[in-house]
Amino acid sequence: MLKFYISQFRDVQIIAAYSGVCKVNAAIAAQVLIDTFHVDALINGGTAGGMDKNVQLLDTVISQRMIYHDMTEDILTDFHPWLKNNHFHALIDFGVMAVGDPACDYAMAWTYFDKKARKIFLDELKEDMVDRARGWALWKALITYNDENPIPRENAHFTIREILLEETA
Repeated sequence: MLKFYISQFRDVQIIAAYSGVCKVNAAIAAQVLIDTFHVDALINGGTAGGMDKNVQLLDTVISQRMIYHDMTEDILTDFHPWLKNNHFHALIDFGVMAVGDPACDYAMAWTYFDKKARKIFLDELKEDMVDRARGWALWKALITYNDENPIPRENAHFTIREILLEETA
């Protein structure tokens, strides 16, 4: 799964990492790059989302800061037991460049979309992918259902309501 490609450009060693799908795998790749290769810089070569209407498909965006929103610390050690702990120095979101369950990327169909938008968003997917995506959405909602922060708590309530309404329709 995790592959490194080492090259040289003039007097600079360049290491490209293929981490596979999922932010957790990207975090692991970043940590390995830091701990093993002692890199000076990390560059995200993947994809990310945004809401600026001026950004078009395939535009390159260089950010000054990043907000990381959808990871719990236990996922690093529970699902990737080769990590010694859940502390890491940097995080790169390589988006869709990988191996993993892509269904987790479709969980937003229940966390953010209404019924009509969800139908359009999921229209081309196979039923098993939709079922797994629903499972990811439910998992995230359940772990944030009683969150102290009202934003994730309200989103969890919305998500569960959407799933239940869909299942009873």
